[in-house]
Amino acid sequence: MWEQTNVTSSPSEVQAYFADTSIHAAGALTADAVADQNIQAIVFAGSVGIGGGGEAGIAVSGAGVYTENRIETHIKAFIDGDGASGIDAASLSLLASDISTITASAGAASIAAGLGGEIGVGISIGISLAINEINNQVASYIANANNQVKTTTGGITISASESATIDALSLAASLAVGLGGEAGVAISGAGAWPATRFSPTPRHTSQTAKSKARLLSISRRAIPHPSTPHFGGFGGRGGRRHSGRGASIGISIAQNTIGDTSNPAEVLAYTQNSTVNAKDGALTIHATGNEIIKALVIAASAAIAGGGTVGVGFSGSGVYASNVIVDFVKAFIDDDDNNANGTVKGIHANSISIVAAETSVIVATAAAASLAASFAGTAGGFAVDRRFAGAQRDS
Repeated sequence: MWEQTNVTSSPSEVQAYFADTSIHAAGALTADAVADQNIQAIVFAGSVGIGGGGEAGIAVSGAGVYTENRIETHIKAFIDGDGASGIDAASLSLLASDISTITASAGAASIAAGLGGEIGVGISIGISLAINEINNQVASYIANANNQVKTTTGGITISASESATIDALSLAASLAVGLGGEAGVAISGAGAWPATRFSPTPRHTSQTAKSKARLLSISRRAIPHPSTPHFGGFGGRGGRRHSGRGASIGISIAQNTIGDTSNPAEVLAYTQNSTVNAKDGALTIHATGNEIIKALVIAASAAIAGGGTVGVGFSGSGVYASNVIVDFVKAFIDDDDNNANGTVKGIHANSISIVAAETSVIVATAAAASLAASFAGTAGGFAVDRRFAGAQRDS
């Protein structure tokens, strides 16, 4: 029987480490793990439909794009175990860094025109969908060093930084024209719902000293705007045929995430169950989160109808934008080795600096525009534009 295997995704790994090894170096000892993945995606689709006839002209056009880009990597620089005689060097540096980037553009454009002696119908739909995700884990640490990690002249630096970036564009445009029309009606509606939130979720709780990244929540809720613009349809004599109809829809959806609530991006710098002796230098443990999401999401739609008897234009556009950063940034010391037989125990340094900093940023713009117009013997029209705004900050 046929069976599909290997359907579970697994992260790529970038690691620099010393495991259960004794090292004696006269100079500096360094381990650097740097991830620099880069995805550049451009996806566009276009469609044009034209219909004409003595009695009926019908045109239907649709264009749609879908793009999905994901990066998942574990980046680590560490010492796990120090062998039989420990580790000593002039200075020690462990660096884990991520500068992954997704740059994605998705666009769909559709045009339909229906021209007919009695009936002219144009229907156009444009849809753009984009999903971009980065879910990386960054860690730099010393663990299970029972015989001590020691520097003779310099300091010990343990550093982890996350600077992932998503730069996304999602665009949908649609135009429909129907010529045929005594009554003229134009209807136009546009709406946007962008949601942006930061929600760090802890996964490690054993540290004795920690600094947790800020919690920032920004949500959008519907609030009628007193200065909402209105656009009306209008008409006048001049049509000769029986019917003209135009319908147009533009939809643009974008979802950009760095980490998620079930598996947040982590930036960790720490020592755990280890004796660390910087002697005459400084012990520096720094974790930094500086993720950035830049998003521009636009949907535009236009419908034009004209005729002597009936002219109907319908246009609608909508935008949904979700931009999420979920990370947990920690710098800490979690116990020493508790080795009763060791000549040196605990943490030693001239100075100790433990810093966890989170400066993530989301810059997002979501816009929807819609226009409907009818030209006939008599005409009426209206437009509805609802805007969504609101903010809540918790720290």
